[in-house]
Amino acid sequence: VYHEGLYHLFYNGYSAFPRGLGYATSTDGLHFERYAGNPIFEPPVAGTVTIGPVVYVEADGTWVMYIVEDQHRSNLTGDSVMRYTAPAPSGPWTVSNAGQPVYTAPSDDHWTARIVVRSVVVEADRILLAFHSRHSNLTVDIGILTSQDGLNFELLSEEPVLSPGAEGAWDDFAVGAPILFATETGYEMFYLGMVERYGRLRAYQGDNLFFGYATSPDGIQWEKDPGNPVVRISEENGFSYSSGLMVDGQYWIAHVYDAGGDGLGMVLVENESAEEGFSGEH
Repeated sequence: VYHEGLYHLFYNGYSAFPRGLGYATSTDGLHFERYAGNPIFEPPVAGTVTIGPVVYVEADGTWVMYIVEDQHRSNLTGDSVMRYTAPAPSGPWTVSNAGQPVYTAPSDDHWTARIVVRSVVVEADRILLAFHSRHSNLTVDIGILTSQDGLNFELLSEEPVLSPGAEGAWDDFAVGAPILFATETGYEMFYLGMVERYGRLRAYQGDNLFFGYATSPDGIQWEKDPGNPVVRISEENGFSYSSGLMVDGQYWIAHVYDAGGDGLGMVLVENESAEEGFSGEH
């Protein structure tokens, strides 16, 4: 989150599984200082995994967080989305909606039964949460939740809004980690193309991390960019969970990677022109 001249970073802390949330700030988006009081949030139920979060600031200064909670530790996904608020990014965080989820999958076999919320778009009349959903066969699709009050969400489309490409395409196995933005003409999205490796999903293909780009007039019908993947990042032995924001017309994509030790990488993405497409710098 970029707010009042600072970059605010919220991240999962791991000890075998995500145990809670940490918080850090930066003046330039590249050098972060951890909050001394971390963790700022811990699962309210012992053994629960918290995955996320997605955070934004309301006009009155209230910080709002959406996070997936899972008591089953199933592939670091969950079937329920919770909402919390706080007067400051460091907390204290208070559960909303009388402690009830703002979205729960209709059934255990529904395609949204194992999701991860990745980005939020706040509009004048609604809030959109973009997520990816992981199926038992490792297939991953992208969907969008919508709400007018921020407390009761429903699917924008009953079917995924973005799915893997045709066989042989760079994203033919899975698409995930959607980074959603509103535009003057609709919406745009960066997303990861993923592959299966040794029975697990990996965002890296060889030594490259690939980001795709898609646009939509309504958030339901999406068109993938013919130049996909628009951003390629080279790392070693990596995996990625991504989030992003736009500051002064420049896209910032943060991604987790493993290159001799878990860490956080930042990619600055620019769109020089419609003809030239995108360029990314680590």
